[in-house]
Amino acid sequence: MIMPTCIGAFVHLIKGDKERFIVTGGKALKFFRSLVIFSIFGHLSKYYTMNQKQQKNRSLRIYFAGSIRGGRNDAELYQQIIDYLKNFGKVLTEHIGDPKLTHLGDDGPTDRYIHDRDMKWLLAADVLVAEVTTVSMGVGYEIGRAVEAGKKVLCLFRPDSGRNLSAMITGCPDLELKNYKDMAEAKKIISAFFM
Repeated sequence: MIMPTCIGAFVHLIKGDKERFIVTGGKALKFFRSLVIFSIFGHLSKYYTMNQKQQKNRSLRIYFAGSIRGGRNDAELYQQIIDYLKNFGKVLTEHIGDPKLTHLGDDGPTDRYIHDRDMKWLLAADVLVAEVTTVSMGVGYEIGRAVEAGKKVLCLFRPDSGRNLSAMITGCPDLELKNYKDMAEAKKIISAFFM
């Protein structure tokens, strides 16, 4: 349909039949214009749909909370969680998984500096993910501040540890608390949280 219309328009132009050229050529032009518009919108729509999720996750800022001064026995696990969280966005607190970071909490020159830096990161974050198995007043404080700021919060707990979790976490309706046994299960929970 398009080729005969275009050819017809050029034949009319060559023959000098301006009226028929305008009519036939106008139909071809309208068709081409529609084709270009649909092509552009179709391409943009496809690009937007495919990349919307990727763009969202790429720009997502994640605050990971785990025990430092409360005990560093889970530091290796924290690092595994942090590595997995990087699939969903930028982790602002990667240092929590650093095996060189000790229970002395020596990740800043003063306690005030650490508090202010971490609160700046927390308030800049979109979500907070906390491993809450090891009791930590700092992690509890960070969770409370995140809830207060309206952040989406995921708490991960291993009941097999033999530890009891605070009622301030288990009873809080403004966060998601998930029990897990191993890293494979934690990955499934984290993936579901970000979907």
